[in-house]
Amino acid sequence: ILRDYPTKRVMPYDGMAVTAEVWEDAMAHSRRLLQYHALLQHGCGIVAGLEVVASDPSDTSVYIRPGAAVAPSGSLVVITEPVLQPMGAAEGNLHLVLVYAESEPAYERAAAGGPGERMWVNSGYYVEVITELPDGPCIELARIRRSSKTATIFNAGNPLHPGEDEIDLRSRR
Repeated sequence: ILRDYPTKRVMPYDGMAVTAEVWEDAMAHSRRLLQYHALLQHGCGIVAGLEVVASDPSDTSVYIRPGAAVAPSGSLVVITEPVLQPMGAAEGNLHLVLVYAESEPAYERAAAGGPGERMWVNSGYYVEVITELPDGPCIELARIRRSSKTATIFNAGNPLHPGEDEIDLRSRR
């Protein structure tokens, strides 16, 4: 990842025209430095929380508790409220993964009395249940060896040796 480290930045001067392009270049440099700090100082993976637990009473879904992670891109992913994740009809060896995502730029009207419209990009995430880990960037939250499409999911009775249909947290980074 070091080959993409930003080696130049915008240098402001009096009278400089701060266009949208100049502003974006300056902000992109700051974002990249923060991402490199996160990756090099903390590493990719779960920083705090994000525990995966079975529903209570147990059913075919799990909950992801609030927490934070550093995505492989260096972006910070924060989940502020518990997330219910249905397992759907998936069966076999399953991976529950967290993926950093950004929205397309969108215009939003400014508050009353504010200056016109602003363009925003929302940072966020999505959670997927997949049968094979992708080549793309993701953070593995848990594994589950699911016996059937309708199997109930449980917390592991022995976290060091989770059984079938139990949440396996051993692969978390």
